[in-house]
Amino acid sequence: MEQGYRNASIALTDEMMLHNVRQLQLAQHLQPSEVLQRDGNGVPAFSVEMETGTGKTYVYLRTIHELHQCYGWKKFIIVVPSVAIREGVLKNLAITREHFADLYNKPEMDYYVWDSKKTGQAREFATNDTLQIMVITIDSFAKAQNVMNRQSDYGRPLDFIKATHPVVILDEPQNMETDIRRNAIASLNPLCTLRYSATHKHLYNLLYRLTPVDAYDKGLVKKIEVHS
Repeated sequence: MEQGYRNASIALTDEMMLHNVRQLQLAQHLQPSEVLQRDGNGVPAFSVEMETGTGKTYVYLRTIHELHQCYGWKKFIIVVPSVAIREGVLKNLAITREHFADLYNKPEMDYYVWDSKKTGQAREFATNDTLQIMVITIDSFAKAQNVMNRQSDYGRPLDFIKATHPVVILDEPQNMETDIRRNAIASLNPLCTLRYSATHKHLYNLLYRLTPVDAYDKGLVKKIEVHS
């Protein structure tokens, strides 16, 4: 393939996916979806609602490894709304790498933050036939003048990304609901979007909900103690 390796398309029909979604929802005591919901760009979208501070980043990093192991998908992009969240994700990737290597038989993996000064990154993401995880802030590719959208010596970075048909993970998607940001996400040519937040603005095929009460009952809430 001229521009690299691509995730295989989803083999299931909408009816099959809806059946699976409904089975998960019923198991979680959630309202079953009536139809397979797609986002405003027509892409299959799935939501996970988790209280802040309960391990959301770990959950979607483990989901990446599960999807890689079960379906062979290798191209994943994590879109975040801010540099602070981006740095938190990068830290999580670093500290969980050995943990996930033990759980998933040491898959060959690269992860990195999109760096506009390294335009060859997009080509490497596309052409490496290994698990690839790119973390990128929404504002670094939402405008036409962003390096991601401009021609370079390696070609236009976005064209390499689009060719891979990546699974796109949206961290705090309620911050990406403007037309410009939705169009930017669509420009990545997602296979599907997985949306993780405690405060979704729109829910698509909600698969799991961890409420504040659930988090407290399960002892998952980070606690603060005052030292006298």
